[in-house]
Amino acid sequence: MKNTLSKSTTLAFFLLALIAAFSNSSFAQSPLKWRQAQHLDTGIQSSVVVLPSGLVVEFHRSENSNSKIWYHIGTVRQSFLGEYSVGWGKSQPIEYVGERPSVAITKEGYVVLVCTRFTYTGYKGTVMRYFVGQLNPAGDEKQTIQWRVKDALFDTGQFAKIVFNSNGVLVEVHESGHNSGLFYRIGHLANPNQDDFTLVWDSTNGNNGVNYDNGANPTVSVNDQNQLIESHQQRAGAGYIDYRRGTLGQSSISFASPGTTYDNSGVVVEAAATMGARFVKGVVVSRTGILNSDPTFVNWSDSVDIGWDGWPGAEPSVATDGTVAVAIWTGADKLFYAIAPLQ
Repeated sequence: MKNTLSKSTTLAFFLLALIAAFSNSSFAQSPLKWRQAQHLDTGIQSSVVVLPSGLVVEFHRSENSNSKIWYHIGTVRQSFLGEYSVGWGKSQPIEYVGERPSVAITKEGYVVLVCTRFTYTGYKGTVMRYFVGQLNPAGDEKQTIQWRVKDALFDTGQFAKIVFNSNGVLVEVHESGHNSGLFYRIGHLANPNQDDFTLVWDSTNGNNGVNYDNGANPTVSVNDQNQLIESHQQRAGAGYIDYRRGTLGQSSISFASPGTTYDNSGVVVEAAATMGARFVKGVVVSRTGILNSDPTFVNWSDSVDIGWDGWPGAEPSVATDGTVAVAIWTGADKLFYAIAPLQ
């Protein structure tokens, strides 16, 4: 069963971060208190991860026509007065051209990056490629990612989003390049301890994705209790976003239907871009929700503005380590970020 996330605003794009460390539902019904947005860099199409150590990793595409992919590494800092910020390192290129990068990182520091490539031979459309690298999760913002796998093909399609939980399980969702629906995969890294960094797919369809719905621009988040929430636009450019809850299995996802229950205590953090009444400049908004005993539903708080430089292409990305949430979005070909404590 699907639920519509918004009916009153035009949501250009959004991403959810799912946490299992909180059981206080009253907290989940209150929006976060975001610090004022800060300028980070130029670029578009950002994706962000926050590790339990407080390391923040962000990938984005160049705003130029060359479409090269760059990344920043940062660290979460807390002032004497208790205010949080991110100390960012320099922008670093991976010397690769791609669209809509998405990043996921294990607690051990294994980095998986996926992106879309347009091709005019062979597949006659779009293909999705992946990279695997390594960093020190306890290190600082001055380090660089050491790449172990570069430019490996894993499917046709476009606009993939990926996420790891702490058990090393990778979930990937993407949009078909031929308007045939939305697909998911479940996988893991083969054996990085033995220098085998290839992705192994455990889904019931093997190397093929599992068709689970129709729509555009899907995103997904999963926690260590295998609770999953997926969201997508009803169609490309649509102002309505649907979300679904599910349970992650070893090789498949069971999306919830009425009558099933969860034993969980999860908080959801959402960031979205909306035009609203401010037609010239868009707004980036955020709200929180609680996963309750109704397996098809999330109880949402009110929305709060976290930035005024969101445009229809803002495509905000949000991530959390259970202590803070970090959101990054695009405004006029520039990257902005904001940070908020979760308690």
